[in-house]
Amino acid sequence: MLKNVWTQDRNMDDHRSNSLERLKNKLKGLKKEIKLQRGEVFVSEKFKRQQILDEIEAIDTCDDDDILHEDKRVRRIQLLSDLRDMSERETGMIKQKGRAYCIAKGDMNSKLFHF
Repeated sequence: MLKNVWTQDRNMDDHRSNSLERLKNKLKGLKKEIKLQRGEVFVSEKFKRQQILDEIEAIDTCDDDDILHEDKRVRRIQLLSDLRDMSERETGMIKQKGRAYCIAKGDMNSKLFHF
């Protein structure tokens, strides 16, 4: 999909535009496409997390009412493992965003340490 955005020429009518301007336009298109894809991933992650939580709750309700069968126990363990993996990925992503922010904006307390 990103290849389509890159190979698409946004200034087909204007052949006089220079290569830097075309590169700028292609990068803008890529940025928009990446933002859309990232948004879709985050929405699907939230949806998947909610599905996992709902399924765990349903299994827990069955456990309260009756003795839980072995296959349901295994499924619950798998769901909890998936939930933990999702949380670890989210934590890593938050840390990465924090580092990127710190690099871009700088440390606000640097004056305190550098006299």
